[in-house]
Amino acid sequence: MASPVHFPEVNAVLNKPENMSDEECTPLPIMRTPKGECVSCWRFTEEEIAGINATGCAFVGVLSGHTQPPIWVHGAMPVQDGPEPAEAAAQDEDKQAA
Repeated sequence: MASPVHFPEVNAVLNKPENMSDEECTPLPIMRTPKGECVSCWRFTEEEIAGINATGCAFVGVLSGHTQPPIWVHGAMPVQDGPEPAEAAAQDEDKQAA
């Protein structure tokens, strides 16, 4: 499953619900925008990338009961100037290695 990635524009972190374990859910770094958007960045495994390349699709799940809030999925930073997701992922790896 794709993993959340820290990126330079992060200005908030959504913590997991108290009734979920660390294995079920991890904190989600996000960028909150003045327009009320919450943007997160996700890194796919090689296997997931192969699946996306084969089908042209990515599946998104939201644990929210019987409905789903409005969401979008992009391959690049959708709202502000900033690094592309691959660049953000590389920067995140560099920070973790330091």
